[in-house]
Amino acid sequence: MITTPMREDFAALAAVESLYQPLQGRRIYVTGASGQIGWYLVHFLCFLIAGGHLRCELTAHLRNPRRLQEKFPEHASLPCRFAVDEDAATALAAADFDLVLHCASRASPKHFAGSPVDVLTPNAILTQALLEQLRRRNPACRFVYLSTTGVTGFIPDEQRPSSESEYGPLSCTELGNCYLESKRFGEMLCLAYQQQYGIPVLILRPSITYGPGFELDDGRSYADFVRALLAGEPIRLTSDGSAVRNFLYVADFVRGLLVALAKAAPGAVLNVASPAPISILELATLLNDRALPRPLGQVERQTSPAQAMTRVNFKSTDASVDQLRALGWEMTIDPLAGFQRTIRHYQECIQ
Repeated sequence: MITTPMREDFAALAAVESLYQPLQGRRIYVTGASGQIGWYLVHFLCFLIAGGHLRCELTAHLRNPRRLQEKFPEHASLPCRFAVDEDAATALAAADFDLVLHCASRASPKHFAGSPVDVLTPNAILTQALLEQLRRRNPACRFVYLSTTGVTGFIPDEQRPSSESEYGPLSCTELGNCYLESKRFGEMLCLAYQQQYGIPVLILRPSITYGPGFELDDGRSYADFVRALLAGEPIRLTSDGSAVRNFLYVADFVRGLLVALAKAAPGAVLNVASPAPISILELATLLNDRALPRPLGQVERQTSPAQAMTRVNFKSTDASVDQLRALGWEMTIDPLAGFQRTIRHYQECIQ
């Protein structure tokens, strides 16, 4: 469903023609079309194509017909070919593309303990399968890998915001690190295939990306916040809220992706994050006070071990976006406006 906030987002992006000119005439393949970023990106590209802004051939991958129907009930009317297959690499064996956007991933911590293999697979094993198909058939195809700012690991807070070249430790024997360790390996695969086989790669590291497209039971803080606000209830925290995060609205991520595609050199590694980090408590307080027409009162804090999930608990994930800014990107939507748009989106979906 394309909601009013999404149309507003897409119209604002479409108004800057230089952003998507590098996509003109391209054959584009998007993996992970049922995930938040992939889903939003496919809808945006369809918006451009349907509106006459963009001429390209778009293919999007989903693993099974059920997910296609759930995420794209209007798929028959969209200017996109949907490749429905358990293996996202199959489509690369059957056709040539100019650009692969590898968005497939399981980023929710609710998967880390119960199904870590399913977390590792798209980040690492599928990444190699995709790159291997390009090596065999079409090594000139550009490959964009969506990683995460969390791959930098545990960096002392006084060294934040961290650049793309700073790293700290992660234990490879703790399952809570399965997501980040596999993202690290995926990045190395990309750079190795570029070095050895000449495949032009681009690695983007999103921070916490919110907005239309995520599942309300996702398990991450922003999903819990939106679910509470939709119910008109005050946000409740299961921590002291002191952790600092970079919340970036999904339209600003797409803007960063397009800027990087237009201007970044092969092999570039770029953070795509909010330059204005905020603590979980500060964000919850802001949303309780101002996200809805009436304030909801103080943030409630309830520490509940039963709700704990296997994940990496960074005190701060503040990441530098100096490299992306140097290419001309800036964040345009602050957290309050972004979460208000997100709430409007889900209100329209529920109606």
